Amino acid sequence: MTELHEAQDKSHIRLPISLFLLSVGTVLYSLAVFRLISFFIMPSLFFDLLLVCFPIGAALGTRLGQGEAKRQFCKALPVMQVVMLITVVATLTLKHFDYMRENLLFHVDPMRVLVQIGIFALIYSPFFMAYGAAEYLGYVAGRGVLARRMNSVYAVFLFGAAAAFALSLVQPVVGVSRLLVMAIGLVSLAKLAASGRLATGLILELLVLAVALGYPGTDKFFMQWFKSTKPMTVADYKSRVPGTRTLYSGWGKFAYFEVLEQETPYGTVNVGFYNDTSQWLYRRGQGPKDFRDAVLEPFVEGARRAVVIGAGGGRDVKLARDAAVAEIVAIEVEPAVPQVIRGPLREQFDGVYDLPGVQVIVGDARSHLERMKDRFDMIFFWSVGGYPQTMLEPGNMIRTAEALRCFIERLTPRGIFAIGYDAVLDPEQILLRQYATTLSRLGAHLVGFQHGQPAQEYMLLALSPSAGPEELDHWRETIATLSDTVQVIAGESLQEPGFTPVTDDRPYMAGNIRNILTPEQVLFLFFVLGGIVAAFGLASFVSFLRTPTGGPGAAARLLLVSFLLGVNFVLLEHLAVLEIFRRSYVYYDAVMIGMTAFLTLTGAGSFMLRGRWLALAIALGIAAATCLLFALIPATRWGNGLSLLLLTAVTGSMFPTYFEANPQSQLQIFALDAVGGATGALLAFFVPILYGFAAFETLGWVVFIIAGLAMLIGSRRRIASA
Repeated sequence: MTELHEAQDKSHIRLPISLFLLSVGTVLYSLAVFRLISFFIMPSLFFDLLLVCFPIGAALGTRLGQGEAKRQFCKALPVMQVVMLITVVATLTLKHFDYMRENLLFHVDPMRVLVQIGIFALIYSPFFMAYGAAEYLGYVAGRGVLARRMNSVYAVFLFGAAAAFALSLVQPVVGVSRLLVMAIGLVSLAKLAASGRLATGLILELLVLAVALGYPGTDKFFMQWFKSTKPMTVADYKSRVPGTRTLYSGWGKFAYFEVLEQETPYGTVNVGFYNDTSQWLYRRGQGPKDFRDAVLEPFVEGARRAVVIGAGGGRDVKLARDAAVAEIVAIEVEPAVPQVIRGPLREQFDGVYDLPGVQVIVGDARSHLERMKDRFDMIFFWSVGGYPQTMLEPGNMIRTAEALRCFIERLTPRGIFAIGYDAVLDPEQILLRQYATTLSRLGAHLVGFQHGQPAQEYMLLALSPSAGPEELDHWRETIATLSDTVQVIAGESLQEPGFTPVTDDRPYMAGNIRNILTPEQVLFLFFVLGGIVAAFGLASFVSFLRTPTGGPGAAARLLLVSFLLGVNFVLLEHLAVLEIFRRSYVYYDAVMIGMTAFLTLTGAGSFMLRGRWLALAIALGIAAATCLLFALIPATRWGNGLSLLLLTAVTGSMFPTYFEANPQSQLQIFALDAVGGATGALLAFFVPILYGFAAFETLGWVVFIIAGLAMLIGSRRRIASA
């Protein structure tokens, strides 16, 4: 009896550790795969929708042998690992289905996008099925050993997910492929914790993973096999220009960063790539002047202070320094870029970031300029907007009307805001007119320039609205001197009368995204993907109505509440991220901070809120959401933030309490909650793009109110006794 008691005590320790490690491993694996998929497609468009695979996996997982849930859970872990390994190999095939990169710049066919989404979804469906099986069996097994039952089990999983987001921050140091190895290794440790036995096979498994983790060439070897050969990639550049060599490659904070060196008629050129897509170039030494130099030099002459937004390789920094600008602020959001250019590639970039008077700032340009009180004579913004793969990444909050207003307000009376880009990114001058129209409505004086016929490059210059007669005369004289050497586009022809400037409330269509996927095409994708999720959800709903859960009416109510809980969880999760994004302007940072905080707080709520305390918390949450919905609480950072904290803590306890209160229907609850999560992910992606943040916030508050009322009205007694 003593030995049995000791074994049970150890199980109370080992199994929660195993569940935690499993959660960290599976979420870390998902984050690493998400980052890799972003090379080829917008992963947020479909990745979370694979939650519909969870119930399939859970149903299959229950067939993993007979006996207690813990034994089934232990059998699910090696299956999980095998699927993870197979999925890593399958990830290397993604480049063969890369339609988006072939049509990266404009006129994307939504049907071809759907085909690519379908192929990618098939590749990752097995992982999500295995993930669903392991998680569901972990829920059931954990209930048998943890004192507070499902609330404690759910908290362990949520804390593990939060830890995975925190652990993923080591990506710039270890690389994404090593994150995949770490994730698989964490599942190995979960097996060890669950069984309590260090078998020979497990020792060999851990040794192999340790070698893969420690081998210096692991990440570079994987990325060489992974990257595409499509247009604008590193492989494409190397194939077109013989003698091209790689100066640097490695992971940064936001992307895989690479630098190539090429010999061209204009001299030695360094080309910078983010996620295998060319983004900027830098001409070394004092080569012949090009279009950008010819246009900007007369305007830069005499400038005292300048800002370069998205400094990249430092080309505009060098241009300003050659024009004797005394103070230059170079702002670059990707930390790896200045780190590499000031470090191992300092000589190849002429020490551009260490020239006298140059100040380097790593971070978001808009937030820095909003805090600055200084005024500048030149602001460089060599940028076109987001690519589809980076649609939700840092760029778009820097291209809204509010962002452009911030930049214009930072100009001196003689100050000029310069935007330029390659004409291939905007062959019909759509983006050029949109930028010009927005800046014109902000009061700026405009002129455009075009290089080549047909166009090869565009430049748009905006003179400060506060320019006086003297500044305006100098502006016109300078434009006149340039008309003989470059093609001038008059300000009047740049206007787009029917264009509505993109605002902070709906930033995702900023930049050239409207040329790639129009709002109508985005809506089409929404309806198609929504129809797939709806069909799957309806099939699940009908099939589970036939199972004995206390009658058809009771079964329908149980499934509906489960669905609402899943929708509510994911919507609040995204609300937390967007609340930070709207103020930090960097989506990656918002995701890391928002998700870690959200998962930690929901875990705490799951562990602490039970019984009558949960019922009271739900009622308070409904009251707070109602006040937000009808603007009874001021829409301030503190008002929204505190209300969101309450709703998050409550949300963390609703699903586990409902799961615990209905022991005969746990598979049904898990399944419909997953379908609800997929629905929430669909809404969280498309609603902000199509209708804006305000509409998405309203949707989030409404869904919480409905889900909370459903819990209170339909399960009040069970909540109180749980």
